[in-house]
Amino acid sequence: TSLSYNFFKPCGDDSNFGGFGISKDNASTHNFCNTQSQQIRLRCDAASDCTDLKVCYNDYERLIQNVSIAAQDCNTQNLTYFDTQYNAGANASVLAPIVDQCYLRHFNKLSACCQTAVQSSILSLSEYTCATIESFFNVTADSSQSDDVKSVCESKPRCAFDNSAFTCTQVATGSTFDDCAALIAEQCTPSSLSLTTVMLRRGAQSSFVNCINTSVATHDGSDACQSTFNTEVATYGACLYPVSSYWNFTTTAYDYAICSDAEIAAITSQPCGSTNSANDSQLTCLLTNVDGLPDGCCKRAVQQIASNTYAYSRECEADVDAYCAPSLSAFLIDPSAGSMLIAALTEFYFLNPFNTSQKIYPGTICMTQMLTALQLGTLSPKCTLAITHCEAIDVWPVTTGGSLASVACGQGNVGNQTRECWSNSSIAMWSPTIDVSQCVPLTCAAVTEYDQSWPETAVDTVRTIQGGLINNLTNNAHIATQISTALIAQFGANLTCDPLQSHNIYYARRQCTLNPYNTSQAIWSDPVLECRPLIYAWNNVQNETVCDFLTEEVTAGLAAQLDAALAFVNPALIGILQSTKKANLIDAIVWSIYDESFNDGVTTTPAQHIALSQSYCEQALTKCAAFSYDDTFGISYFFDYCPLLTQAEMSAGNLPEIENSVAAVSGVLTSLAQGIHPSLDGTIFYPWSFYDDPIYAALAPLVSNPKLSSFAARHTTYIAPLSMVEYVPTHCSIRSIQSVVASGDATQFIAPQHAWNADGIPHAQCFNNTLWLYFIDPAGGVLNRDKVIFTDESKVSDLLGFDGVQIKSSTNTIMVRGVNNDVVAVEFILDLRKRIDEQWAQQDELYVVPGGLIINLFSQYIGVSSYLITNLLLVSIAIVLCGLMFLLNPIAVLVCLVCNSAMIVEVYGFAHWIGLRLNGVLVLNIVIAVAFTMEFTAHVGRAFVLSDADKESTLDAGQQRMIRTLREMFTPVSLGAVTTFLGVVPIAFAQFPYFRQYYFSLYVIIVVFGWLNGVLFQTAILSFLQPKPLHPQTGEESTLVKVNSKSQLDSEKAQLAPTANVDADVEMEQQSAKFKSIGLKQNA
Repeated sequence: TSLSYNFFKPCGDDSNFGGFGISKDNASTHNFCNTQSQQIRLRCDAASDCTDLKVCYNDYERLIQNVSIAAQDCNTQNLTYFDTQYNAGANASVLAPIVDQCYLRHFNKLSACCQTAVQSSILSLSEYTCATIESFFNVTADSSQSDDVKSVCESKPRCAFDNSAFTCTQVATGSTFDDCAALIAEQCTPSSLSLTTVMLRRGAQSSFVNCINTSVATHDGSDACQSTFNTEVATYGACLYPVSSYWNFTTTAYDYAICSDAEIAAITSQPCGSTNSANDSQLTCLLTNVDGLPDGCCKRAVQQIASNTYAYSRECEADVDAYCAPSLSAFLIDPSAGSMLIAALTEFYFLNPFNTSQKIYPGTICMTQMLTALQLGTLSPKCTLAITHCEAIDVWPVTTGGSLASVACGQGNVGNQTRECWSNSSIAMWSPTIDVSQCVPLTCAAVTEYDQSWPETAVDTVRTIQGGLINNLTNNAHIATQISTALIAQFGANLTCDPLQSHNIYYARRQCTLNPYNTSQAIWSDPVLECRPLIYAWNNVQNETVCDFLTEEVTAGLAAQLDAALAFVNPALIGILQSTKKANLIDAIVWSIYDESFNDGVTTTPAQHIALSQSYCEQALTKCAAFSYDDTFGISYFFDYCPLLTQAEMSAGNLPEIENSVAAVSGVLTSLAQGIHPSLDGTIFYPWSFYDDPIYAALAPLVSNPKLSSFAARHTTYIAPLSMVEYVPTHCSIRSIQSVVASGDATQFIAPQHAWNADGIPHAQCFNNTLWLYFIDPAGGVLNRDKVIFTDESKVSDLLGFDGVQIKSSTNTIMVRGVNNDVVAVEFILDLRKRIDEQWAQQDELYVVPGGLIINLFSQYIGVSSYLITNLLLVSIAIVLCGLMFLLNPIAVLVCLVCNSAMIVEVYGFAHWIGLRLNGVLVLNIVIAVAFTMEFTAHVGRAFVLSDADKESTLDAGQQRMIRTLREMFTPVSLGAVTTFLGVVPIAFAQFPYFRQYYFSLYVIIVVFGWLNGVLFQTAILSFLQPKPLHPQTGEESTLVKVNSKSQLDSEKAQLAPTANVDADVEMEQQSAKFKSIGLKQNA
């Protein structure tokens, strides 16, 4: 099957659309996504912003395929022609007429981005006036177009749609400059007419008036231009073009030369002179008596001088033109106060066209000029105030720079909020931060009414209480947490709620709201009692009822009408009637719009509307209490607070909020009624039948005069069931009632509020219910089911398995932060063990076996220091015992022990320096290191003990013994160290870094320090301490050594002598042999 797709996305290049290998603007057959042959038509050069009509390509294609849309409105030929013109660079005036018929007549079917493009590229054109928009539609013949013409009309600035006449007309501002803006911009600008600022200020605007008068009849840019011009020209002909300021920067005074002598002389209450004397005292008089001036340009000028908005962009326009324009004219910039302020705040710059390496900051240049003029005092008075003050915004009044403004907190709060008006190096500006720390929300005081306890509640908050069966059993012993019998009798006499049989419970809502007649006071509304369905059960359906959002709309409309009338009769009574809020409307869905905009034009049925509304209320909206469905027009209204309004009440009843109001009782409403007809009184405003049904009128315009009295008749209200989170504690509470009934012990009752505490710890009786709630949550326990072993796995996925989820065992993960060294890890593990043993196991009966990387890796560090010290002590004892046995000298043993201790300290220190941790391997290797060191120290120490010194030698005895020891043991011990090193060299090439660190590196350190301590340091220490030789030289051996020494010396001398006696040599040789034999015995 060949399927046609339209893609709107950025293209890679002309020959490879998005990497799919499809050329743009060609219909190509390509195997894409599956084996089906799909024909894909691509448009890859569309604009990406919502101000370009190209973004409407997909919308146009979709409208072409819509069989309900006429071909003359939207067709492929127009779309192709639009592409041709667009690619040729045509402007909006050329492009708009090609597609306007399609986009305007079907405006509501366009995407939001396309609607924005239509507004900016079509409706913004001057030729599309309000009357022109109306001409695109024929609402009389096709009422279905009313929505589109209304939307298009309201999208055009200053256009208003008349719902009854279906006309789109321009809302005239009464100002020629505004209503004729398009004409002025195109044909009658002051620059094109050579009008200077002085000429405009002094009323020399005849050429401007003549230009408009000549062109207005033929210009089609405005519907109201002609009438407004004709109205204004007689009175304001000399000042139709507005003047930004009447301040004269040359004379540094206000220029009111536009005021004629006759206009000034017209003031009689306090004469300001008979002629225009152009002085400050006369201007002050005119400002004081401006109301005495006749309507005209003089009065308009004086009023403008007197007014001050404190807005920099308005009051400093002339000052910017005077001080900034000369500095920026070289760069072809025509500055305005607003644009220069934004440029200064954003540090906007452009490159100097005469020196591209230089950045020009126009806003900074202009602001510097303005602040310099401020310091010199040459700015206009109004601009000076605008720079040094923050203008009024919303509730914040005009405030001097550097000071703090304080206003009352918003509705629903008491106290004042403050905001600082910054005064820095530039102009005064409001701080973006508002301090509301002193604002305290209003609350309704805790009360007990209808034997029901209502706790203190914040304004605009709905307090809910559910249940009530327990109070029937315990004589209202739980009115703080359950609905009292008195409240049920008062507001639910016709209700029968039964959680076991009807699957619903008593549910009361009461809203804390503002007193409409005293907004600084919070009051309780009447309770609303209903049978609320349990989970998944939409079984509370109220026919011919609607949640009462109409009372607020009706009272608000009547109050506005009454205030408008009182403004002319008795302004002091304004506000005597206020709107009264009932239901809280939180959302609404018009299903016909949903079908067109979100359902690809597929019409949904009423049954689908209801099912979708139920799903939307349950899953998408928070605290959705109910929705009312309009069976006639397919509209769903969603509420989080729903006092019901029945058809019986609307068809024959009155609005008590109007009937019992002060306005009705005092007769003020009767005055309003008599303004409609003298024979009427205030009672005409009481019944619902007096008020029009605006929804019916808008959606069924051909029906005459529909009234609100039948509004509820076409609505059905569906009370939302409890959510999962609400139902779980309710279910546990209902089970506890069964226990109370069975045992008669009221203390076994568990209120839903007590199913779990503030920390989220569930009540013991509600534990399994809470487990079900957790493990049924798609964002919660569902993600952890693989870590839990359940008694019955089927209950975990059962939406009704509230009591069936029980855990045999589970694996849970805790996140640990800050474990960055061994000490912290050990402290954590010890603390965890203490909690497991002393708190969780004993107090909570929770048996936990900890595990994980931190536990497995760092548990070896627990007690490792004590193990090291203990083993080193045992090794030291072994060294002492073995040393005494083999060295036979306590001093030598002590030195050996010192060398071993030094080696341990050195190895430990260097191990830390190269990044080794004190773990089991390091402890083992340090103990082994002692053995290595004994290899170096024991042999050398024993050799030293066995050596003796020559008493006749000039060398010290210790040095002689050290030399003899090293001569005998240095080479073999050193070779032993070398062979040990060679034995561990292969570990240096191990792939596992742990082996290289804890074996090769550590053993190299051990060998090096063991050899140094044993061979060098030990012999040096022994040479100083000189332990007693094991075999000291005495008697004959001593004499022989002496003779031997002397004979050796004589022999050496004889060898050096040139003449030697042979007999003497033989004798000496015999003596040497004898001495050598004696020496060998001694060495042995």
